[in-house]
Amino acid sequence: MLHHIDRKTTVLLVPENDAEAVQIIDLAKALGMELLISAQPHGARLEYEDNLLERLQMTGKSDVVVVEMPGPEEEARLRKIGFNIMVIDHHRSDDVDRMTDPETKEPLPSSLEQFLVAFDVTDEEIKTAGFDPRMVRGVGSMDRGFLWALQRDGYSQDEIKDVSRYTRDLSRRARGDEKTDLNEAASARAWEHRRQAGEYLVVTSDEPGAEIRPVVSLMAAEQFGKPTPMIITSRGGLLIYVQETLKAIELFKKFGGFTFGQDTCWGYNNAINERKVTIENVLAVISKTSRML
Repeated sequence: MLHHIDRKTTVLLVPENDAEAVQIIDLAKALGMELLISAQPHGARLEYEDNLLERLQMTGKSDVVVVEMPGPEEEARLRKIGFNIMVIDHHRSDDVDRMTDPETKEPLPSSLEQFLVAFDVTDEEIKTAGFDPRMVRGVGSMDRGFLWALQRDGYSQDEIKDVSRYTRDLSRRARGDEKTDLNEAASARAWEHRRQAGEYLVVTSDEPGAEIRPVVSLMAAEQFGKPTPMIITSRGGLLIYVQETLKAIELFKKFGGFTFGQDTCWGYNNAINERKVTIENVLAVISKTSRML
């Protein structure tokens, strides 16, 4: 994990695609850091970024911190040119494991938490920038382990509600009002038709353009009050997720995709992968799964 990075000599590359990313961008701006903001959605890759080399060269900085945009080959290419490429991430993807610390072998904290450590951002600086440190750190906790991480980190029920509301507001900024409204409406409809498959709650949506996982996850948390094993699909199965499972690594090894939530969740994007994965494929792997404790 990165430590003591010089803010003045570094440019930060961040895809503005979720609440955590928006919070990192807000803090970086307030701290006067050089920023390159990517418009890529979830699943951002370094090699997909338009005009990256030209934009990096225009900053005049050689130290680059890349947030949640894996791309080992592109990273190597940029290093050969002379850039010092550093990475903030906490996901496992097909071609690289950034879920675990290579030294300690322990799961890494969220990208926001890593950002705060890497650039020595104090609570006093967060306050001076106009943010509530408790809410900011709550966003990091929630990205690391959802509402359950907030509980483990000592947040009260009222604070958890506040962090959840704050995170939703950040997400709305990342996705825009129209997209957020679409996702929320599609999630509500999908939730009404949820079904059970063994110990897994299955929630599916065929609505094009809608991504239901974030909202459905909150719905389940609010209704059940504890981690609930779920299979969630969006866009007619183009996006498929399995959450709160002991089989995330097994699914990853079987199909590829990515893991998140410190390896308790797995996801796959059929839109960009030649191999197609269905709910039936997933159920065949997780049929012997034990419920998360």
